[in-house]
Amino acid sequence: LSRLADSGQTTAQFYARADNLQQWLAAVETRLGSMSQRLSASVGKRQLNIDLAGDAAAQQATDAPKDQIVKTPWLQIDNVFYLPLILTIAGFIILFVALVFYRTRTEIDLRRVRSLEARRRMVEV
Repeated sequence: LSRLADSGQTTAQFYARADNLQQWLAAVETRLGSMSQRLSASVGKRQLNIDLAGDAAAQQATDAPKDQIVKTPWLQIDNVFYLPLILTIAGFIILFVALVFYRTRTEIDLRRVRSLEARRRMVEV
């Protein structure tokens, strides 16, 4: 797969056969699985404190909660999740601005037509 991605490899070919597709889909599945795991780790989950697990005689020096919420900070989430979000937001902003300009142009044209019709009626009278 790395040979296919390398632009310097002119002899690398991909044939759409079942075994080639199976290897490629397995690689994609692995990548998507790790991205999904990283994203789900950012949500946070309740986890029991198991620092002293297995040692009945052990005692902690300070009080600690029995359970805690473990989650990845937002700034440590992979950028692969932010880029689509930013592009989607930018796309909707551009669409909104384009629609506002389109509606403004339509309103200007409508007022121009009404003005010309009013002038024509005044000339005919």
